[in-house]
Amino acid sequence: MKLLRQGVIDAGKFTYRHLPKPMQKQADRLGVTADNFKQGFRDWTKDPNKAPQKTKSFFKKVWQQMKNWWKKGKEGFK
Repeated sequence: MKLLRQGVIDAGKFTYRHLPKPMQKQADRLGVTADNFKQGFRDWTKDPNKAPQKTKSFFKKVWQQMKNWWKKGKEGFK
């Protein structure tokens, strides 16, 4: 998980703008913005159990969204 975070999120390949609009609205309600998305994701990957429950479930959805985004991109190279 840490390696994928470093290679995709920290490198700026997957950003807040890649999230679907409903997930962006959910993020806004939780206080996650385009500016602090990377930091919030980094904190969540370091220790998911310390995150508040709503934030934890949001970043689990982000994780799934990111995996799907990665798979679609990978299929495009075949």
